Amino acid sequence: MNAMMNNLSDILQTAGDLFSKKEFQAACDFLEENVESVAPSNVNSQDVIRYYLLLGEACWHTGRLHAAKKAFDCGLQREDEDVSPALKAEIRNDSALVDRNLGYYESAEKKYMQSKRLYEKANMDRSPHYLHLMNNLALLLKDMGRISDAEELFANALKILTEETNFPDVFQMRIENNYASLLFEKGDEENAKTYYFRSMKARIRKYGVHSPPYAESLNNLAVLYGETDTKTAIRLLEKSYGICRRLFDETHLNTAKTKKNLAVAKAKAGDYACAKQMLSEAIAVIGSRSGTDSPLYWRSLKELAIVEWKTGLQDEAKRLFEKIITFFEKNDGIYSKDHFGCLYDYSRYLFQTGENERALLMLKQAAKMENDYFEQMIKGLPEDSAIKLVRKMAANTGYLISALLRYTETADLSAFYPVLYFRKGLVFEVTYLHRLEAKMSSDPEVKRKCEHYFQARKEVARRLFTGLSENEKADDFRKR
Repeated sequence: MNAMMNNLSDILQTAGDLFSKKEFQAACDFLEENVESVAPSNVNSQDVIRYYLLLGEACWHTGRLHAAKKAFDCGLQREDEDVSPALKAEIRNDSALVDRNLGYYESAEKKYMQSKRLYEKANMDRSPHYLHLMNNLALLLKDMGRISDAEELFANALKILTEETNFPDVFQMRIENNYASLLFEKGDEENAKTYYFRSMKARIRKYGVHSPPYAESLNNLAVLYGETDTKTAIRLLEKSYGICRRLFDETHLNTAKTKKNLAVAKAKAGDYACAKQMLSEAIAVIGSRSGTDSPLYWRSLKELAIVEWKTGLQDEAKRLFEKIITFFEKNDGIYSKDHFGCLYDYSRYLFQTGENERALLMLKQAAKMENDYFEQMIKGLPEDSAIKLVRKMAANTGYLISALLRYTETADLSAFYPVLYFRKGLVFEVTYLHRLEAKMSSDPEVKRKCEHYFQARKEVARRLFTGLSENEKADDFRKR
């Protein structure tokens, strides 16, 4: 037994040395070669958990997500009462991160909450490990549409960083970068840019411009710019993609993610041939590295469907859209944002190909799902955040109204009234308190903000009830 324990201790030491030198593939190979060292049931359980933690993290860093999940699951199965709460919390935290990236949101949330309780029980609620947990859990809740819960976690994490001075600066960079993604999700693009740039500058100072953190910052910033400035987005993504290719290779998941984002930007710029090739290559890697249950895989496939449609391959586009929607229907409620986004895109395709009745069914389903999603997101948010979300909702509202007006002869407009009146109510509910506050206040700043919200409300309301303002059937629609 002692010989085996000593042997495992040596293995952990060697693997740890490889980690410190960032030789993750070498660490992964070395640990997998020595898997027999943890086979006996009488090996120290603490060391067994450390072994699987190292193996899982090595697989994660090399982009092998399913191998990482397998390693963490093996570690969780070998737990006993001798394993410390801190180590139990750590393996759950890492395992949940992999589950989230594979699309297993419910499993990830369960493990994060278990990890949180274990850290708190061990009085580690102001430790680097706990801060790492808060960041990861906030990202998961953001992906699940629980924006107010995610924002609370980010705020608490940033508060701890201001109160404690002994944390490595990498925590500030990472949390600010991820908080920026939440601000973007809320529609607060200006503050999102502020946090993205602040995190990026800190990463450049620490890691330089030829590093994975800098490539990640470029990637995230490009997604934000992709909404309004395609040329800037392409420039940022080409730079990020070049860094990934130098640091990794074409079969690494980080490279594939960046290539996928670059392909989407290229498609927006009209370069469909290049976009199609890049998407096909990226999807092959994403499928093999993260599996076909990963939401990233299906998001990428949807972008390929759009490119096929735009290049005239209608049958292939339809096949892909149907395949994607079937996946989301089987996972109802887990990837709601991706689901209704795909329904909106598929309805556009169906309108263009003349399948109007089916397109309207898809459109109604998408609008109802989007209503539910935004209602959940808005719960608990301050009014200024809520109005930004409502404005973000206006883009698809304009499309919805325009489609109804265009296909009025075949559309059952009354079936859409609940969807539209929900959106009308949302606009007025969000702005009501602001109007009251402005009437009662003599503060010019409050009045200025209220005017801003009022203008936002007018713009959303215009889209809600008129579609395109120059549409000649708008008055007829309002009467109905």
